[in-house]
Amino acid sequence: MFDKLLFLLIVVLTIRESKGARILVVVPTPSISHQIIFRPLTLELAKRGHEVTVITTDPAFTDVNRPENLTEIDIHDVTYSLWKNKLKETDLKFGQKEGIFVFMKELSLLNGMFLEVQMKTEGVQNIINKDEKYYDLLVTEAFSRPALMFSHIFKAPLIQLSSFGMWLDSENIIGAPRHLFLYPNMINQRLYNLTFSEKVYELYKHYCILNMWYDTEQTELISLKKYFGGDVPPYEELYKNVDMLFLNIHPMLSNNQPLPPNVISIWGIHTKPVKSLPEDLERYLTSSKNGVIYLSFGTNALSSMLPPEKVQILINAFSKLPFNILWKWEQDELPGKPENVKIVKWFPQSDLLHHPNIKLFITQCGLQSLEEAINAGVPLIGIPMLGDQWYNAELFEYHKIGLKLDLDVLTEDTLTNAIFKMTNDYSFKDNIISLRTIMHDQIEGGLDRAVWWTEYVLRHGGAKHLRPAGANMTWLEYLEAEFVLKLIILTTLTCSSGAKILVVVPTPSISHQVVFRPLTQELASRGHEVTVITPNPVFTKDSRPANLTEIDVHDVTYGHWKGRNKENSAKFGNKDGLFEVVWDLTSGMGDILETQLKTKEVQDIIQNKNKTYYDLLMIEAFIRPTILFSHIFKAPVIQISSLGMPFGNEDIVGVPTHPFLYPTFMHQRLYNLTFWEKFYELYKHYWIQYTWYKSEDKEVNRLKKYFGNDVPCYRTLYDNVDMLFLNIHPLWTNNQPVPSNVISIWGIHKKEEKPLPEDLQKYLNSSKNGVIYLSFGSNVLSSMLPAEKIQILINTFSKLPFDIVWKWEEDELPGKSENIKVSKWLPQSDLLRHPKVKLFITQGGLQSTEEAINAGVPLIAIPMFGDQWYNLQKYEFYKIGMGLELENLSEDKLTNAIMTVINDQSFKKNIKRLSTLMSDHPQGALDRAVWWTEYVLRHGGAKHFRAAGANISWAEYYEVELHGPPNSAPPHNASNRTRRSGSPQHAQRRPRRSRESAPRCHTITLNCTLPADTCT
Repeated sequence: MFDKLLFLLIVVLTIRESKGARILVVVPTPSISHQIIFRPLTLELAKRGHEVTVITTDPAFTDVNRPENLTEIDIHDVTYSLWKNKLKETDLKFGQKEGIFVFMKELSLLNGMFLEVQMKTEGVQNIINKDEKYYDLLVTEAFSRPALMFSHIFKAPLIQLSSFGMWLDSENIIGAPRHLFLYPNMINQRLYNLTFSEKVYELYKHYCILNMWYDTEQTELISLKKYFGGDVPPYEELYKNVDMLFLNIHPMLSNNQPLPPNVISIWGIHTKPVKSLPEDLERYLTSSKNGVIYLSFGTNALSSMLPPEKVQILINAFSKLPFNILWKWEQDELPGKPENVKIVKWFPQSDLLHHPNIKLFITQCGLQSLEEAINAGVPLIGIPMLGDQWYNAELFEYHKIGLKLDLDVLTEDTLTNAIFKMTNDYSFKDNIISLRTIMHDQIEGGLDRAVWWTEYVLRHGGAKHLRPAGANMTWLEYLEAEFVLKLIILTTLTCSSGAKILVVVPTPSISHQVVFRPLTQELASRGHEVTVITPNPVFTKDSRPANLTEIDVHDVTYGHWKGRNKENSAKFGNKDGLFEVVWDLTSGMGDILETQLKTKEVQDIIQNKNKTYYDLLMIEAFIRPTILFSHIFKAPVIQISSLGMPFGNEDIVGVPTHPFLYPTFMHQRLYNLTFWEKFYELYKHYWIQYTWYKSEDKEVNRLKKYFGNDVPCYRTLYDNVDMLFLNIHPLWTNNQPVPSNVISIWGIHKKEEKPLPEDLQKYLNSSKNGVIYLSFGSNVLSSMLPAEKIQILINTFSKLPFDIVWKWEEDELPGKSENIKVSKWLPQSDLLRHPKVKLFITQGGLQSTEEAINAGVPLIAIPMFGDQWYNLQKYEFYKIGMGLELENLSEDKLTNAIMTVINDQSFKKNIKRLSTLMSDHPQGALDRAVWWTEYVLRHGGAKHFRAAGANISWAEYYEVELHGPPNSAPPHNASNRTRRSGSPQHAQRRPRRSRESAPRCHTITLNCTLPADTCT
């Protein structure tokens, strides 16, 4: 019996061990506020069977009580000894704004010194001497730059973890967009409504501190080389080892900065259930008649270290208050302590703040203290002492959850007035409770999210595939300085409960429609009353599901569209035909919506519903005039796109743009461009944007015919957008950083595999050498191609050993060879999953691409129009397929491409690998889309997630005023009239970050002379 039990135990341990990974966590900073963020993650990973080793200055356990699978390497004594000695030597004065320079200089030097003394310890030496492949994952503190050295010692994926927001150079390492005023760094001390001189000073301070930080790089590397030899690479090489960055900050506390997919917010990771307070403390709090004020300056800035005169101000002010005071005071006695003050060396802060008698928290503004106050719903008075605390104090005031006082100028009166204002004005309490509700409304908790992404990195052996194109680039590379310089020279030389939801999807293309159907049907099944205006209804009146109404605009839309499509068919496959297609598309958008607006059913919606009838609008981003519905109905707006970022939407939601790092879906060449190719792509890029914006006037004037002259200009309407859903995977857009209100719903229309029709199944099964599937989608019909191109396809296929399934829209295909089977319609997604399908020849549409990736079938693309050249470039970049041009298609080229893709198994392996990466998500796309839709409904919108850079002119974005003399302004008819994308139009100046400003209008003209308030 014992033998059987022993055998079973060995089996269980073996299974567990096989799933567990070896993880090294390095947290060298001697500050408990830095350490506690990591603890929940390391403990949970150990519980899940991973073998976790933590190098820490503050071990949580002894050898006796440490949990299974968790080892702590204690570096407390050597690190704190160095830190305390340095504090004594340094003339660091808490609470002085100017002290930030001294603090940051010392901190920059200490970073290297900490790691040097820690490296000498026996525990760390034992780790360093392990085999380079011993660990499966490294988790290092982002705050400690020298900790990157472990990624040189051990060949393992690397996650950086920050106990606060972005550190000084984190944006550069990870590829997040930087903007000193829109997305200020945590060391900025003033954030909002800055004067010109304040901006100049913040700019000066920022670059001074950044210089200090970078100046210590060489000193650190010299120290590291003493231990690891001369082959230690420079930091810019070590930065490339970073796979992910975890930030302990909520997006709302960083102005919803656009972030790439390898940056994860773990805000709330150390939030714990409320525990009972010690009996004496509970009694004290409960017995207070007028309530209690809690004072703590954290673990780094001790109250007892403050200047005596400042301590006396606190004592005097507290003695006159009707409240009891709990003061974290680190000495045994507080001379002159009033009767209403109770001092204690340590408090269970998080639990204490949850007591109903706590009225106010006076704090140094540490991020963990801020988080605990928000969780407890307790307003704050911030007296910043060092580091990021001025940044956090600014957030108190911006979100109206507290007030800021400066220690330098603190008086009894200013403190007393602030306390009475906070305790008597209940809006502060209401605001912090509202903020808590919004911040807590998440799909999963911070810990669950951190664990999932940690194990994601383990599953895939890293996450370099989520790294944005702009990561770890020099400013010269990012700004394409070489290209710009050449261009300048060249130019010089040449001169919740059920809600009513209205969904508007006007585009007459089934590929645009199918993406939204799963979402509208799921919302209806969840009890929402959904009305969809569509040219492709799914149901009849008899078969439609409960809660779903479809307004059929098929006939009027397709009647108009087919004529245009027939005219454009001659341009299919012609790269230069893109100009005409875009011109036709921009002029056609207004035509499409106008024909639909005339229908009785749409008029009934517009005329017979009051302005507040709908709780939510979901409109297709691709058709710009749909934004008009946000003028008709006063409801939150979600824009939805069946592809990537439509024209103009980067500006609307505040996504950083770059024509080469993050090209739009209309770009036809993406990689390894020559100077002239860059020039041509840039020309096309701005020509298309100009064409796009030029049609605004015409569209707005058309809309006024139906809705009167009070129709606002587009720029005003753009402020109504709450969220943008994109049916594209971040990998397909170079991991472009996006703000919190841009959600990827890639894979939303992916369905469970269904059995194929019997005749098709039989045909596929009977194929001896495999099947090639050919379809050019729903917009480009094979039968519309030039006759000579069709003949090339037929001739090529007739010589192949494979069977061909061809989507052909006519009854007959003249000259069809025996190995070709034609059909007017095929269940493409299910067909591609059949094991006999070897290759998909496609036009390169995004939905076709997605279905091929899901099925793991390599591709050959023959692009016809629109985004299809972009997708072809992605096939070749990820090595999942090849591209051919219709214009110069020949039998030889087609045959060679087919044989290459089928015979070279790397194409098959690459697309399966890509499928695995793209499918690995914490939740499905439909679940994600539904959750965020209902999030917007729950909160009556999502303007709080709007990026600071959203819908502002380029003059505002690039702070043009700052670059000129203090009293100068950009010329009225030039620089202040252009979106930051570069398209000319009016753009009135508005107060920074104000969403309540007056309407801002523009007109599309290169030499604009109209008054700035003209709205046409």
